[in-house]
Amino acid sequence: MKRIGLLLVLALGAIASSAQDILTFKDYHAENVKVLRITPDGVTYRDYDDPNGPNSYVICDSLYSIKLENGRYMRMKDWKGCYYVAKEPRKDNRSAVGTLSLQPKVGLNIARNTDAEGTKPRFGVAGGLELEKQIRDKFSLAAGVLYSMQGMRESGYATIGFATITYKLDYINIPIVANVYIYKGLALKFGIQPGFNISSKATVSAAGGSGSVSLSQLGLEVKPFDFSIPVGLSYETKSGVVFDARYNIGVTKVYERLEPRNCVAQLTIGYKFSLKTNEVFKW
Repeated sequence: MKRIGLLLVLALGAIASSAQDILTFKDYHAENVKVLRITPDGVTYRDYDDPNGPNSYVICDSLYSIKLENGRYMRMKDWKGCYYVAKEPRKDNRSAVGTLSLQPKVGLNIARNTDAEGTKPRFGVAGGLELEKQIRDKFSLAAGVLYSMQGMRESGYATIGFATITYKLDYINIPIVANVYIYKGLALKFGIQPGFNISSKATVSAAGGSGSVSLSQLGLEVKPFDFSIPVGLSYETKSGVVFDARYNIGVTKVYERLEPRNCVAQLTIGYKFSLKTNEVFKW
């Protein structure tokens, strides 16, 4: 029975040791750690028994070998240079540092033009993809490509009677946004957004029917390039669902020789897919 108990203890010890990273120094003492990053110059790690403690750093010349929990082992005399970024779990509803994620998203635009009295918003669709890199625990950068239905509506009496004209301005926007996490998955967002007009037309709806014309036929020349400042809030759940509310403040003029600018309130829902959280090269 004693022999069986000893074997169980040894087996459990082997299992426990295999679930952690081990740094062996040139004086042959070993430390159980959680390796966070390896570069050709050194290793960043935390104490295995204090995973939320401070980071430590050791130069590679001080090490004899590195063994990772995934089984990879390397003696430093065989050193060829390597890069390694550890996979860390999601923390406080946001991605771990170093995570690169892709987010498909879709939602609603409430768009209008400034300096256009008596007009109403145009409701449209926004959708696309956003790529995000978690730079720090509470800071990330994101860039995306979004199809965005913008414009405005106005109603009044014309020669055909009461009519509603919808100015349909559709864009491909490229938002580049910084996210500052203020509480768990709640983030403040701000950035820049260049955009490119891909369609500009007007639809007229009246009691006698409806039709569509290009805005140039109405004497409105739409500029091909647009620039705005997005600001807003987002909330990311533990499952990776992201709710985003932002307001795009127009900077450039929409039309040639006219003052109106695009202003868009945008509500979207998306889902984050982690693309890369662990990478090893030249190991």
